[in-house]
Amino acid sequence: MHRTHSGSRRQSDRKRDMRKRYTAEQREQLIAEVRATVERAGVVARRLGITPLTAYLWMKAVAPAKIAPVFARVVPAQSSRAVPASRMVAPESRTQRFNGAAVRTRR
Repeated sequence: MHRTHSGSRRQSDRKRDMRKRYTAEQREQLIAEVRATVERAGVVARRLGITPLTAYLWMKAVAPAKIAPVFARVVPAQSSRAVPASRMVAPESRTQRFNGAAVRTRR
């Protein structure tokens, strides 16, 4: 059986109060030092008395957005001699030449 004390605080309230608070100046200093040096964010954070996890979250928040690659759509040229795909028949065998070597493919 658990006893509760009147006036006791919940564990989640205690943890919230235990969190260390950082100032905007500390955040700006960390970001500036990481960008100005080749040191990792965790190394700079330890030196400044900031937890490495907090430093990585701050750096992630100010990182430039990743740009998604742009792909071009390839559309075959239209020809008056073009044959619809439904009417195309692959040859039984085909020979291709690459740098003097002949490669024969079969269906």
